[in-house]
Amino acid sequence: MDRVSFRAIKILALKAADQPDWEDWYRRICRWYSREFSTPLPQVMQMAEQEILQTYFEDKYEQMATSGDETVRKEYENLKETVGLDEVQVVDQEQEEQDQEDAWAQEMIDQVKKDWKNKEESKLEESGNSPAIDPNLINSEESFSLPGEDSITQDEELDGRE
Repeated sequence: MDRVSFRAIKILALKAADQPDWEDWYRRICRWYSREFSTPLPQVMQMAEQEILQTYFEDKYEQMATSGDETVRKEYENLKETVGLDEVQVVDQEQEEQDQEDAWAQEMIDQVKKDWKNKEESKLEESGNSPAIDPNLINSEESFSLPGEDSITQDEELDGRE
């Protein structure tokens, strides 16, 4: 590389740092992504722009939201004013639909758990037996003991500790 091109590259880099255009900002975000996720920069540059940008802004806004100030809300209000109401309504509608789908899925999960518990209880009632393990203790942190043993926690049993 000759001195002229080296100098020209330095000037372009300085301009990118001082007066970044869209391409300069995007390269900056790609470098951030590369550092943050230990991904080689050439691989990041080949990724979908939306994935990189969404990850970047989610991280940025998450940090702002956890700081406890109103910066995220102000940023959102500013975006609503600049991008146009139609775009904001579309995003809000998509989020609302996703929230409804999540709520429906949770309802279905809860119903399946309830149905399973009722089915197990009626089987036990029909057979006249009592449950060996209370279904409410499944996936809980509570301790349990078998007849003739000291009480141990599930973690202790899994680890082989007593």
